Amino acid sequence: MNQHTMLTAKEASDTVFQGKIGSNKLLKLAKLNEIPCAKLGGRYLFSQEKLYDYLNSKLEQPLH
Repeated sequence: MNQHTMLTAKEASDTVFQGKIGSNKLLKLAKLNEIPCAKLGGRYLFSQEKLYDYLNSKLEQPLH
């Protein structure tokens, strides 16, 4: 079974996005299903590995 490091929005902002995207923006993207996350109770949690995969896929897309 794969184990993922789960992060809060603040932790994801600090760790994965190095503060360039704030926790409020991450939560907004999560609510819009624009970014991978899990909702447990009333909290959004982010898999560190899935966020890195998401970023890598975005970097591979051609610019418009």
